[in-house]
Amino acid sequence: MRPFILILVLFLAACATPQKYAANPAFINASTAQKPQKVLLLPANIDVMEISAGGVLEKVEAWSKQAKSNIKQSLHKTIGAGQSFELIELPEMAASEKEILEQYLAFYGVVGGDAFMFGRSPDPAWQHKTKNFDYTLGNGLHFLKQKTGADAALFVVGSDQISTEGRKAAMLLGAMVGIEIPVGMTFVSVGLVDLDSGDILWLNYDFGGGNWDIRDQADTDKLIANIFRDYPVAK
Repeated sequence: MRPFILILVLFLAACATPQKYAANPAFINASTAQKPQKVLLLPANIDVMEISAGGVLEKVEAWSKQAKSNIKQSLHKTIGAGQSFELIELPEMAASEKEILEQYLAFYGVVGGDAFMFGRSPDPAWQHKTKNFDYTLGNGLHFLKQKTGADAALFVVGSDQISTEGRKAAMLLGAMVGIEIPVGMTFVSVGLVDLDSGDILWLNYDFGGGNWDIRDQADTDKLIANIFRDYPVAK
């Protein structure tokens, strides 16, 4: 499991009611016209894993590929159904451009993880990061704005754990004798990043203990709709 996903899952497991989203205050207070109008959809980092009776996780490439496809379709459905920006696809890029993008996708895994965790933390020591949400990736993705005309980019990370039949049987047996065996967890987070400054403008997520299966399109549609229900609109 990627470090970013592990951090977020552990954080959510430890916090009963974390704040649902985190955002840059200037973005929240901006008018619709001031918010990004064109948003570039970047390749999603999604791992779907099978979890054995003993709790061993193994990534399944075919499931992960299906989940990425489902999330892409769900984003187009949800955003096309009334969000205040246009979602555009990533164009063909030169090898050097792809390399830069890969570096920033990995960098987002670090910065986005911190932004997610500290932007929602109930700990008083981190309340200043809730009020002054100022995380940035730097301006290295500006070339994507020049190439596509997009104002911002959408980063998507996630993980889903699918229990084997053996684990499901162990869960039933455990329940009979008072032993709780955790079910698989589903987590998807979406981050909006300004392509000029690299600032993270908005982050949101959906998280469930075995309630979702992102190999299923209907489940994925509901999950993405839940995430964008909190997208800020102009007052």
